[in-house]
Amino acid sequence: KTFQLRDIGELNNPDICFISKLRSYGTKNPDEYAMFHQSCVLNLKRKGTKIATLYSDHLAPEDSPDGELYRNLLFLSDAIISPSSILIGHAKQWSRQNTLTAIIKDPCLIPKQPFNRLSLNDACKVLWFGSNSNIKYLRSTLSPLLMNSPGERRFQFTFLAAADGLTEIKTILSKINISSNWGFRLIKWKHNEQPKQLTDELGEAHITFIPSDPFDPRKSGVSHNRLTDSIQSGCIAVASPMDSYRELSKVSLIGDNLSQLFNKAVTEHGRLCKKYNSLRAAYLQPFQPENNQENWARAIKSICSIEHSF
Repeated sequence: KTFQLRDIGELNNPDICFISKLRSYGTKNPDEYAMFHQSCVLNLKRKGTKIATLYSDHLAPEDSPDGELYRNLLFLSDAIISPSSILIGHAKQWSRQNTLTAIIKDPCLIPKQPFNRLSLNDACKVLWFGSNSNIKYLRSTLSPLLMNSPGERRFQFTFLAAADGLTEIKTILSKINISSNWGFRLIKWKHNEQPKQLTDELGEAHITFIPSDPFDPRKSGVSHNRLTDSIQSGCIAVASPMDSYRELSKVSLIGDNLSQLFNKAVTEHGRLCKKYNSLRAAYLQPFQPENNQENWARAIKSICSIEHSF
């Protein structure tokens, strides 16, 4: 797709424009992508539309077209909505002093499922799922997990990702000396079958593996959704110590040594299932859809009351 200034004329004149994730990934000309969307926002601002930006990845500091786009979006925004207070703090570096801010956590949209208890003779089913941008965190964590896992147990590791992401994961696996007790499934993410496909894969899994990097600026303030989806689905989640994930450390295994935590998830699976099952309702309450709807209703009411700025 090419972006032409004449396309901006097709914009109507809404009271509020909510800007969700804008990413130039996969476009032929990232500079053109960024400039076009900045022009769209300026056009709407000139007409009196209030701009509400959903800031869910910390892109503004990046020396890239997306970074430049978000620095301008945050400055032009009448309201900024993020899933965490950390991201709100980051966003304020580029926003104006009177910009309204709201924290709205991502809702847990996966149906509640019972914990899938791991019996002695079962193959332990492990699931990784996510966008291609998260695959880089597998590179340093996958080999220790596979090499140090209990040798007497059979494992099946499922990767649920986009087609090009699966190609990248195949390359990672090809460089690891894998023991015979590990089997793998590489499953293509199907957008038109969500959330059923994800729900089904989570329902089959005993453990979810969620590596990340707490020192990666882009991941600062990352949302809880992969973790909450795992817990809601009855999986023992093994995840890196992101600030947002720490809020759920009582119902998941959070830490730096993911290989060690994974082995704990395997050897203590029954005990952890029982413990987390008794706690998860309370810890997932803030992520229930009804709370999300109430928070959005309050945010929209507040945005409507904002006086138009420049």
